[in-house]
Amino acid sequence: MPIVKYEGLMRKRTRGGVTLLLITLLAGMGSRAMTQETITIGAADDWSRIAHSERILVVEGRRGFRDAVIEPFSFAAQPTTELLLQFDSLPLRDSSMNYSILTTPGASELSTSIQRTGRGALLIDGEEDALLLQPRIDSAFMPGREWSSFSMSFFLYPATLYDGDAVFLWEANEGRDADFRRQEIFVGVEGRALVARFANFFVTPENNGVTVQLDGPELLVPRQWSHHLIRFDGTSGLLEYLVDGRPVDLTYVSATGRQDGSVFYPRIAEFPGDGIRVAEGFVGALDELRIEHAFLSDEDAPVFPDMGGSLLTDYIDLGSPGAEVLDISAVYDDPGLSDVDLFYRLAELQSRDPIDGPEWLPISTLETADLTSRFVQLRADLYPDPTTGVTPRLSEIRVTYEPDLPPLPPARLLAVPGDGEVLLEWSAVLEPDVRGYRVYYGEQSGRYFGNAGAGSSPIDVGPSISVVLEGLENGRLYFFAVQAYDESRESRHAMSPEVAARPSRVHR
Repeated sequence: MPIVKYEGLMRKRTRGGVTLLLITLLAGMGSRAMTQETITIGAADDWSRIAHSERILVVEGRRGFRDAVIEPFSFAAQPTTELLLQFDSLPLRDSSMNYSILTTPGASELSTSIQRTGRGALLIDGEEDALLLQPRIDSAFMPGREWSSFSMSFFLYPATLYDGDAVFLWEANEGRDADFRRQEIFVGVEGRALVARFANFFVTPENNGVTVQLDGPELLVPRQWSHHLIRFDGTSGLLEYLVDGRPVDLTYVSATGRQDGSVFYPRIAEFPGDGIRVAEGFVGALDELRIEHAFLSDEDAPVFPDMGGSLLTDYIDLGSPGAEVLDISAVYDDPGLSDVDLFYRLAELQSRDPIDGPEWLPISTLETADLTSRFVQLRADLYPDPTTGVTPRLSEIRVTYEPDLPPLPPARLLAVPGDGEVLLEWSAVLEPDVRGYRVYYGEQSGRYFGNAGAGSSPIDVGPSISVVLEGLENGRLYFFAVQAYDESRESRHAMSPEVAARPSRVHR
């Protein structure tokens, strides 16, 4: 799909009776040309202005920069979760916190290109890649624990299949003698087919073990993901194997092998083995291995979460309260039915909480809204295409705005000396955002550090266009300049031409 340029609604603005166009101002109107500036989020900025995001990743993108995309779907640990290996980052960890993972240092390798969910998958190409899980004290695999309903699920990406390859293997013994009622859960390859075998894992009311095996698919397509779910219903005794939502084998763990009410329940043996072995001998990739203490429905895990993802920028400072947003646009790719929606909000004060703030407005309101503000914050909502499992790719967002130009200084300043005072008068600055004037004075030209009875320089006289500075020393020459200020109250605004006056009793 091509890169799409999402155009905001670039607006015209009327200021002081003069229409400001996007590039130039009509000449001869006695006003200044509009200064237009652009802030880019993304691209060379590398998304440094993201203040908050949900289900968003930043990945390698166009022109050597990085794009924002929706984070792939992954399961989250629930109160019923016994084990959850997501394989999203190293070092590996169990999200349920019930197991410690023991591996050879540096042996685990994750793939970020063929993962089925989340950010990565476990890549297995040798014996050293097998994982050993040690149950902690709260684990359901501790000796003597009894189970009810449970489910085991995982995504499998086989490269080759050989007899004995184990996706999941756990062993224990009911007695001290190694051959006394050996207990086993084995999910792996037998006869080039995947099987799920529970040897003496289920026990009768008389505490006798039974062995149950479910036969999975005989042929797994190499280098293609498939979802496997093995689940047991503690109410009916149903034990079922599903692949990609399709039942491939089932039985009832009961006295007759049918639903007769005589349900046999799982019970963990007295002497466990060395832990749970994962991906022992298997070659390929494994993703989202989990065990739940519940009879799960077969979840068709989407590639991306249906609700998509969103990102919020920080509050972008436009320099002063009089700045005006002119355009918000974005560069993104939206293949299929995926989409990107842009929103904005304005604020005079920068909030410490990026989530808190005024109501979000779609950029379609740019044409009619009052967009004068000190700060602007942006939000982008990204939605996947659920039919094809693709995400949009957001490359950059641009905010074009007109900075609040400082007001021009008064064009005319008149100083009339008096006895110990000077009357200053100046022409008003005819700009709508002028809030007042500052008067500077001093005893040297260009150095306005006066501190006489009139007060310390500069003196804020508000919107007045004249002032009498009293308490000056007769016979001393003073220099004066006036500065207009707007809402930003910047002290670096330009000053009027300098004038000088010498107070004297002659002028009383």
